[in-house]
Amino acid sequence: MGSKKKTEERAVILGIEHVNGRKSIVFGYTSSDMDGSTIKIRSARKAVRWSAETRGVFGLATTGPKPGSRITAPTDLEYRNMGTPGGSKVNLVMYPTAAAIEQWEKGIWS
Repeated sequence: MGSKKKTEERAVILGIEHVNGRKSIVFGYTSSDMDGSTIKIRSARKAVRWSAETRGVFGLATTGPKPGSRITAPTDLEYRNMGTPGGSKVNLVMYPTAAAIEQWEKGIWS
């Protein structure tokens, strides 16, 4: 019998495309396999919008959300049926810097 390798939890920013065509940018902590059908995220926060000072989606991973952004309160969540017909899919995985993580944790709502 082979042993399953346990993945360490790490901070991620996911770009998620939902079945209704909407897209979300979500920050949180996971040890889930990004190729799996279920992704569990601890302390997940959604970027409702980000300011021009953030400098786009990649800025969310580099420097984090800046004033003028709207970041939700944290919650634990699961995305299920990822990548299956009728399910949402991850189309972007970014690994934020320490500075970006600090900004996300502030939960700016301005």
